[in-house]
Amino acid sequence: MQKSIIRNNFPPQIAEGMCSAIDRQENAEHFMRLLSEYNKWMVQQQRQQEAVIEFLRQYRS
Repeated sequence: MQKSIIRNNFPPQIAEGMCSAIDRQENAEHFMRLLSEYNKWMVQQQRQQEAVIEFLRQYRS
């Protein structure tokens, strides 16, 4: 919706630059969300690995 408003109210060369900036911002936000999810997953994997190692240590004792 923002981009259509921009395209209707600005000259094409200015509108294109503004719309590209919006696209880059959206891509950056999407990447940051994916990175956050990946980091949460990595922490979970590390905790699981630590739990397995601790279990094996106790099992051997």
